[in-house]
Amino acid sequence: MLNTDINYWIVGSMLGGTKKGDIFQECIERGYWYCWENPDEQELTPKIKEMRSKFGSISPGDRIAIKKQLGTGKNASFMEIRAIGVVNVVDTKEWRVYVDWLIPQRRDVKQEMKRRVPKKGPGGITSISGPYKNDLVNSEWLPQIFCI
Repeated sequence: MLNTDINYWIVGSMLGGTKKGDIFQECIERGYWYCWENPDEQELTPKIKEMRSKFGSISPGDRIAIKKQLGTGKNASFMEIRAIGVVNVVDTKEWRVYVDWLIPQRRDVKQEMKRRVPKKGPGGITSISGPYKNDLVNSEWLPQIFCI
């Protein structure tokens, strides 16, 4: 059973949306997740402002999942959950979220979960999606992502 008092976040690990920019292994090995390599050099587009606002809403104790979108844009009806964890610290200076990764654990960095889950809503899932609550709207969908 998922907690109804915390937020659930789904995040990406493909910087620039490409396999070449995949930071998944680094995130698991180092116990964090981040969205920008050089955040101070980012052009502050409306999309970046929105993602930074969401980033600032992540709190210790929240749950976080790294996803990989399967397909592109409106054709992406599924995503693959690669890892789930619990947020420890949110560092807004370096734009990093420090995480206790539950699956995979650091020693098993090559063992992605590869849990296929239907995507919610139209279009793609952004680099930071959420916060989601375990409520009537999400009570069937969130456990597919976050239950161990």
